[in-house]
Amino acid sequence: MPDANTVALWSVISSGTVSAASVTAAWLSGSRQRTHDRQLRAEERRQTRREQAYGALIPLVDKRIRQIATIRPVVEPMPPPPEISPEEIDQTYALIKAYASSEVNALLDEFNNKIREFHVNGQVEVPGGGQVEVPTPRG
Repeated sequence: MPDANTVALWSVISSGTVSAASVTAAWLSGSRQRTHDRQLRAEERRQTRREQAYGALIPLVDKRIRQIATIRPVVEPMPPPPEISPEEIDQTYALIKAYASSEVNALLDEFNNKIREFHVNGQVEVPGGGQVEVPTPRG
C-alpha cells in the first residue's frame, strides 16, 4: 500500500494535469468560436456588399433595356429613353466587379457584349443560332 506522501503527490499531479487539460480545452473551444464568429462577420459583410451591388445593377440594366426598346419601339409612341450618367455606370460596374459573384460578372459582360453588338452591327445573335436585324441608333 502506498504511503500518504505518494498518494498526496499523485493527487496534486493529477489535479494539475486535469486543470491544464481543462484550460487547454476551453482555450481551443474559445479559439474555434472566435474563428467561427469572424467567418460569420466576413460572410455578412460580403452579403451586404453584394446586396448593394445587385441593388445598383438592377435599375441600371432596366434603364439599358428601356433605352434599347426606344430605338425600335413595339408600341408607338415611346417615352424618351431614361438617362444614364457615366458616373452611375462606373459606380455600378465598380461595385459589381468588386463584390458580385463570378457568375453575375460573366452575365454582365455578356449583357454588355450584346449591347455593343447592337450598337455596332445593328444586329444581335440569338440563342440557337441566327441573327436578328435591328436598326442602328441614329447619331
